[in-house]
Amino acid sequence: VAYTMPVNANGTLVYSIEKFDNNGDMNITNGRFTCPVAGVYSVSIFGFYNVSRSNNGDVNVRVNGSTYTRVAYSSEVQSEYTPIGGTSLVKVAANDYITIFTEGDYHANGATVFSVHLVG
Repeated sequence: VAYTMPVNANGTLVYSIEKFDNNGDMNITNGRFTCPVAGVYSVSIFGFYNVSRSNNGDVNVRVNGSTYTRVAYSSEVQSEYTPIGGTSLVKVAANDYITIFTEGDYHANGATVFSVHLVG
């Protein structure tokens, strides 16, 4: 589990805190989770878009830098923060890396969470 982004972001989300990373698979410098074994992983993201952001936004799970699937989308522009999140199953090979990519103005705060779990 990685959470809290130091700055608002468009592009690959990079987090500043990680927990429960027993193997050291999460890199909080570049936002990459490197899969230690081949299999199916559950990938979850939750956070907020900024108040009155200027663009719509996909939130995508990427594998090795390419979009694997869209997990969320929001076109709402409100005077409040817009919650956004989703979960997807991703099938990968050993040493593939997973990142979260957004086209929206993702808000930096403690409520932003990215988690990856091996399910089989």
